[in-house]
Amino acid sequence: MSKQTLQEVHIWEYRGRRLEPVEWGLWKDLDRPKHYFLCYRPAGRKGPVVRQWAWAGGPNLTLANLKEHVRKVRSEIEAKKLGRAVSHSAREKLAEYVAELRRLNRSEKHVLDVERDLTRFLDYSQIERLDRISTDAIRVFLHHVSNPTEPDDAAGQQADEEPGRRKPKPRPASPRTQNKILSVISTWLQYGVRQEWLSANAAVSIQKATEDQKHKVFPLPEELEKIVFASAPGDAALYVFLALTGLRWGSAASLDAACLSDEGIRVLTTKRRQEWFLRYDDGCPLWGHDLTKLGGRIFAQPLPRYDEVQAKFTAACNAAGKRFTLHSLRHAFASWLTMMGETTPDIAAWLHHASPVTTERRYSHLRPHGRDRIDENRKRVLTARGRMMERVMER
Repeated sequence: MSKQTLQEVHIWEYRGRRLEPVEWGLWKDLDRPKHYFLCYRPAGRKGPVVRQWAWAGGPNLTLANLKEHVRKVRSEIEAKKLGRAVSHSAREKLAEYVAELRRLNRSEKHVLDVERDLTRFLDYSQIERLDRISTDAIRVFLHHVSNPTEPDDAAGQQADEEPGRRKPKPRPASPRTQNKILSVISTWLQYGVRQEWLSANAAVSIQKATEDQKHKVFPLPEELEKIVFASAPGDAALYVFLALTGLRWGSAASLDAACLSDEGIRVLTTKRRQEWFLRYDDGCPLWGHDLTKLGGRIFAQPLPRYDEVQAKFTAACNAAGKRFTLHSLRHAFASWLTMMGETTPDIAAWLHHASPVTTERRYSHLRPHGRDRIDENRKRVLTARGRMMERVMER
């Protein structure tokens, strides 16, 4: 870029893109419609600083939002130059953070959970300014969550509106829930540090609560056989497919006949919103070309709703004297592979986990000791796999 200031440049080329200035800090991408570029210079730095690309074509982020954002940034920079303290509204910054999560294509459930936890924290702490959030305020809120003395505001308000209804008894949050809330608050404050709203993250020094390690419940190969034999033909085929692929229900529900091939299965929807190809040649002993033939029967027509499938699976488990959920079939896939002596990185890749640490923490207790035990488990699992596939394919 030349030595001219940003205001004097009519067209700015950045990484092969042509940008045209709209106003201070805001540039329009001439190569992509409805795309804008946020670029401004914070106090104490030389030259423009690239912030982010923004798409102003949806209901959550418009051109007016972007203009308002850069005007606020400009006023904050000018205030810092004059030595004045910049005060940020906690509610406004929470709304900006939620809009940023939606822009990053986070799931709507995740966004609503984050907004609920942060709003609950601000309501309880009665904090209006972002810089007033302290370590003590976060600790007091986490203590309230773990030892509540009164129900949540929403539940109490609903009870007040309905005459004769008793207020629900407050329920203490588990250590896992406390750590989740702490993580949400810390991630928000860290985002504020990156955006220069805050000088430090007040939640960094808070230690996490000690969680009770609970092992995942999964059906053994023999137990799943009983469930398969107690189920209807079409339902049993779906149970076997989920147990042998390790797919979540949402991923399996996105499949159709076009996703199945001789090389593997093209999964359209995953938890991390990335298309993924389940390849039979990746070495997983539970995968095989017979899954394509089985999937052709299952996905010849759309799957029923989740609650309907779960109700049938629960009935089949009750008939076999067991209690599992559909997600237990995914745990069965990972647990069987661990029992067969497969390595943790391989299992994490086959499960499409973000990190092998998650796999190790959940299933390492099932790892057998000794080659004889591994061979015995492998024979046990593969024998059950053959019998279940023969059962569902002959129907």
